[in-house]
Amino acid sequence: MRILYGAGANEASHNSGESYGRPPCHRDTRQEYLAHLAAWSCASEASKPLWMCGAAGAGKSAIAQSFCEQLHAYGWLGGGFFFKRGHPSRGNAQKLFPTLAYQLATVCPKFKVALSPCVANDPALVGKSLSIQLQTLILEPYRDAAPHHQFVMVIDGLDECDGEDLQQEIMRCVMYAHSFGLRFLVVSRPESHIQTAVPPTSFHKLVIEGSFPDIQRYLVDKFECIRTTHEAMLGVIHPWPGYDKINTLVYKSSGHFIYAATIIRFIEDGDWNPVERLNLVMGCGEPDADSNSPFTALDQLYIQILKAVPSQFRLQRILAIASANKEMWSLDSFSIDDIAQILQMTPASIRLTLGRLRSVILLPETDGERKLFFWHHASFPDFLSNPERAGEFYFNDFARSSLAVSVFKAFCDSHCSQPSFGHVAECLNFNFILTTKLSSDVAKSLDRVNLDFIFGWCLTANRWATKDVLDWLKFHDAPRKVIQHWENLDYMAKFEFYLTKYPVTDTPHEVQSNQLHYINDVSPRLLDIVQAYILFEFSGVESYHLRYIRWVLNISWEEMLAAITTARRYTG
Repeated sequence: MRILYGAGANEASHNSGESYGRPPCHRDTRQEYLAHLAAWSCASEASKPLWMCGAAGAGKSAIAQSFCEQLHAYGWLGGGFFFKRGHPSRGNAQKLFPTLAYQLATVCPKFKVALSPCVANDPALVGKSLSIQLQTLILEPYRDAAPHHQFVMVIDGLDECDGEDLQQEIMRCVMYAHSFGLRFLVVSRPESHIQTAVPPTSFHKLVIEGSFPDIQRYLVDKFECIRTTHEAMLGVIHPWPGYDKINTLVYKSSGHFIYAATIIRFIEDGDWNPVERLNLVMGCGEPDADSNSPFTALDQLYIQILKAVPSQFRLQRILAIASANKEMWSLDSFSIDDIAQILQMTPASIRLTLGRLRSVILLPETDGERKLFFWHHASFPDFLSNPERAGEFYFNDFARSSLAVSVFKAFCDSHCSQPSFGHVAECLNFNFILTTKLSSDVAKSLDRVNLDFIFGWCLTANRWATKDVLDWLKFHDAPRKVIQHWENLDYMAKFEFYLTKYPVTDTPHEVQSNQLHYINDVSPRLLDIVQAYILFEFSGVESYHLRYIRWVLNISWEEMLAAITTARRYTG
């Protein structure tokens, strides 16, 4: 069980600490869908997996959460996994089946007895392919256990799992679980690549639609709660805000809960007067009757929320980083400290700005290394990435160029050297810069990149990007001096690759001796570098990249670069 627990993601379960931000269905709403799920889960015959799909903001996760709670109360919930896009563990497909197996083992003793020897005999099962994990960690032990009733597994937010190919593989894996007596509910947006992953006859399908009556019931209850509990509402009498305004909001929602939930979070913020916040919401224009998008009103609400932030310039720069997340970062997501370092601001100023957006983002309790923040719902980054929807908040070419300058300045930070880990460039890559045009501000500084961020202790992806940067510079006709500098960096990257790819110990001793004499004639400092490498190799040290050699020799990157590139005139 310890092996499964360590390989899983406990925070992805329906009752984890993170489920606090994932509420179930509001009282007396979505009853028809919950009844459908209940009938499917307790049908006497073996039932095919059920795919519950619906548009962003339809309330799918709330339904899944309520269903999990109902199953748990009756003792029928085998396990639940709620994916979250960009989350270090909840977005990771490899965490799915170990998590579900662990949960099922805690509620079904017979299954635990059947599973334990499998994991004990081969702990590496938790790292196998998804199909092997499902087969060996769940299906086969479940068949051997033969529990007295069928358990249900719930997988929510499949479209938020990292990688469309993995989403398809998960869909294919669970589609045949019913033959083992186990039922799977898969919840996602109606993405075509998910639907086409398996034949339509291999699963049941339940489409979640919007509901105006449910939205009205939700808003009536929530507004009454705000009226009776918010300290600024003392003396406001019932009914507030009045059924005319509620009906207007219900109409604007198009029946989607994401709109209603966003409104409530915006209005109930304890730092603001709910009456004034409601007036801001009511000031949004009417939905465009000619629009095919059900989120026209939601877009208007997002724009209203963004415009209410006092420092628009700072906000635009922060949103630019958020929009470029997947292009910029080598890790899953970014923290407030990361943004502060890139924009050369204080974490407090970033938090102050983002604090005005609590209706659309979930901020960490405290600042600090890798304290990530997330969107309340995936519809907000979708909004930011669409120029027609986001308008002035869209990440346009000018914003890309401005951000590229800030990112490049992070790579040029000369005050960062080993062992000062935690610098933002440790997590950045060059890919984003290469998608922009070469600006004059970047061109002036291209020969000042801190080599710690290419050959040092940061992620290794950047040392393989030197050729890409060089091609990008040549395409944009960069100054010859800059191109020559990056030609030298590319040569040093190839030199390092050669050292680690072709061990000196594989070379005959006589050849080694001749090579070392030749290297000494080229550059005594280069001979020091090669001899240090040989020392590392003979000592059995696995990591002997240039950064370690530099520390041993106590030389600067500039000295190392000059020594290595002296060989260029001999090797080309």
